[in-house]
Amino acid sequence: MKNSLPIDSILPELNRALSQNKNVILSAQPGAGKTTRVPLALLDAQWLQKNDGSYKKIIMLEPRRIAARNAALYMAKSLGEHIGQTVGYKMRQDTKTSHNTRIEVITEGILTRYLLQDPELRDIGLIIFDEHHERSVNTDLGLALSLQCQELFREDLKLLVMSATLDKEPLEKLLNAKSLLCPGRSFPIDQRYVEFDTKKRLSDQVIKTIIYSLQKDEGSLLVFLPGVRDIQFVHQQLQTELQKQPNFANTSIHPLYGQLSDKQQQAAIAATEKGKRKVVLATNIAESSLTIEGIRIVVDTGLEKQLNYNARSGMNSLITKKISQASSVQRAGRAGRIEPGICYRLWSEQGQNALEAHSPAEISRIELSDLVLNVAQWGADVDELDWLTQPPANYVKQAKKLLSDLDLLDQQGQISTHGEYASKLGLNPRFAHMLLNATNKIKLEDACLLTALLNDTPKALRNNDDLSRTLSQLKSNIKHYSAQTRQALSWQKQVEKYKPLAKTGSAQAKTPSLAQLLALAFPDRIAQLRANSDHQYLLSSGRGAQLHPSSSLIGSDWLVVSDI
Repeated sequence: MKNSLPIDSILPELNRALSQNKNVILSAQPGAGKTTRVPLALLDAQWLQKNDGSYKKIIMLEPRRIAARNAALYMAKSLGEHIGQTVGYKMRQDTKTSHNTRIEVITEGILTRYLLQDPELRDIGLIIFDEHHERSVNTDLGLALSLQCQELFREDLKLLVMSATLDKEPLEKLLNAKSLLCPGRSFPIDQRYVEFDTKKRLSDQVIKTIIYSLQKDEGSLLVFLPGVRDIQFVHQQLQTELQKQPNFANTSIHPLYGQLSDKQQQAAIAATEKGKRKVVLATNIAESSLTIEGIRIVVDTGLEKQLNYNARSGMNSLITKKISQASSVQRAGRAGRIEPGICYRLWSEQGQNALEAHSPAEISRIELSDLVLNVAQWGADVDELDWLTQPPANYVKQAKKLLSDLDLLDQQGQISTHGEYASKLGLNPRFAHMLLNATNKIKLEDACLLTALLNDTPKALRNNDDLSRTLSQLKSNIKHYSAQTRQALSWQKQVEKYKPLAKTGSAQAKTPSLAQLLALAFPDRIAQLRANSDHQYLLSSGRGAQLHPSSSLIGSDWLVVSDI
């Protein structure tokens, strides 16, 4: 390895700690190099060696696809190899591994699939949970199942939890773990607090700050915005502003969020040509485990989109909220990776002190039917596992009721045969139930495309709220939706394997329409138009809802509502 990084000094101690302990916690500050150095340093560790002289695998969880792919590519390159040889990656609809692969960088849901398919994880010696501070529900589930795997089947299985901003105390208690600390290599960052005016639009204040920085500072900018719609709006306005000023001719704008193609994401993180600058408009996808070449300035709105569960309505809703102090540290750290940087924060210094230390774990704030179904597939009850954050009892109760209503759990609360098939699809249980009820190949194709659309395309990127029209647009422009099409085909093949389909020419009365299939997925969200209204509805759950005045569905007597 050529360049020295701070993590290098602690690698021998880390190796010893893992040889002597089941579980280890590594707090490594930004710029330490943990993500790409640690797996390679442990590759030939003696405690990974089998009796026959071969080695067990290392798998490393990354919370985001782009970070997983880039980490694997970087490690493979540092070994002088192609991806998929010693180092590979695996995520939904994208796998680069071989029988020679000994380090797999995976996204979080893949670990759950591994554990459900092989509870002993027989070929795996070390699981690394990278950027654990993000605390997705899949990360917490993967950790809980891994701990029980250790307890029941694999005393030799090692767990390593890593992050720059860990809440260590509860982790140490849960894991009974050895803790190590590594300083980072972060250059000084000039924190500049820009008071946010609540009377003005967010986009106007963001653009004003970007233009000011482009005029006064050197280097490229990374701008953190809450969501896709905000990115699109700022992109359009900023493009107009830059075109007005000839001195910004060499400045390009790049969006960066999860639903973009690999090519678009790589364009955002690649180095610019000499003499050129870029402005990257990103969601929190760029918060950690990702180095964007040339970034010296960060503009942080201090906001993010976060899923939260409303137990009364039984629905998740995406809300905009303030980030935590831990997230603000991660974001500012993007500016000081290669040289001294600047971070413009669109809030006050007093506001910084008022931020919560860490964001609540996702498991404590979202709908849990997917988690409960996977735990049932594991053969346990939620209360039988050791959790870093205990899932709220009322959320678990509502999840069990939904799963029973969908026939995924039986009357005793055990997983049904139908539930086992649904769990194997790796989908939200509602959509899995819908796909497994498609008795006609044509309807299954449509249902799979609709599921891919609803899972992978934010509402901000859909042209309207009429899903039948949106589906028609997808089918007429397959090239534009290639990722969704590939995913839909994968689900279709899985469903056809698990459940034989009726012939295409079967009686129409036995073939549910797409709306009926969607109603099977969302039985609690069937909506009837209220009397004397063209936009107010009563949901089957008993809750009220209303259409936006601009909706093309105004006046429809009945609706099936996928999200609110």
